[in-house]
Amino acid sequence: MSGSMDARVRIWSLEDGSCLHELEGHSQLVGLLGFNDGQLVTAAADCALKIWDTDRGACLRTLEGHMAPITCFQHDSTKVISGSEGALKLWDMKTGKFIRNLLTGLSSVWQVKFDERRCVAAVQRDDATLIEVLDYGIFGIEEPLENAPTLPQDEGRGASPDTGRLHRLTLKAAAVTGGAI
Repeated sequence: MSGSMDARVRIWSLEDGSCLHELEGHSQLVGLLGFNDGQLVTAAADCALKIWDTDRGACLRTLEGHMAPITCFQHDSTKVISGSEGALKLWDMKTGKFIRNLLTGLSSVWQVKFDERRCVAAVQRDDATLIEVLDYGIFGIEEPLENAPTLPQDEGRGASPDTGRLHRLTLKAAAVTGGAI
């Protein structure tokens, strides 16, 4: 699979190198692709993510809501977490619906990684490089928000109301160097 400057995604045969599908739907550079749990998700400079059916070469869902080009994302079978200038967002993978902002007021989001308990994001806010650790394992991010207990907020950062139900730890970094989070 490859994304390109012509806003298309191509799916290639590993056997003979031929193009099996040319996926159209983005309007600008497609720079991020993720294939996980049998599902392809793409993100582009057009501020949108798309979830594709790779067998049919069809777009299943479009996730729109970012106000700037998407700089990172990760997905599994139930959720997509994506970042861009301004926010880190959580989406429902099955419906494509926006669930909530996990972080707001960000200058940049460079990387996001999550597992069943935590989401870790390398971000910039107010000229500071930060590693934000969101621990949703205490309650469970897939559970309805109205059932979530209110947890302590990071008072030093003034957590916004939309992140108040997640335990949040902010680490200020002197420098972020290479390697996966």
